[in-house]
Amino acid sequence: MQFRVPQFIDIEDKILGPLGWKQLAYIVAGLGVTYLIFKASSSKLIATFLAIPAISLFGALAFIKINNKDFLGVMEDAVKFMISNKIYTWQKDKTALDTPITITHKSVSSLNDKAYNIDINK
Repeated sequence: MQFRVPQFIDIEDKILGPLGWKQLAYIVAGLGVTYLIFKASSSKLIATFLAIPAISLFGALAFIKINNKDFLGVMEDAVKFMISNKIYTWQKDKTALDTPITITHKSVSSLNDKAYNIDINK
């Protein structure tokens, strides 16, 4: 008995041209926020300076992927990293201090010979 295995399940369906559902929703939300900024502001210059970051954020949410992860997931990970505890403690390794390292003339010369052979036999 043969079964059909679905392929390309990680590619979302295109709704409007090259845009998928999520991309289209982010673009519409960005346009809505920009419209509200221009309606609420008395000056077009102030509205423009407020709208540019909003458009940039929604454009990034719609189109940017970092390591096959959407921008919202990257922002979420960044916020979690910033608010989490970052206390790292280092403890000395007791066994490393107990065994002293001694280098004899013979071991140094054999290391030099090996390094010379590696350089010559490239």
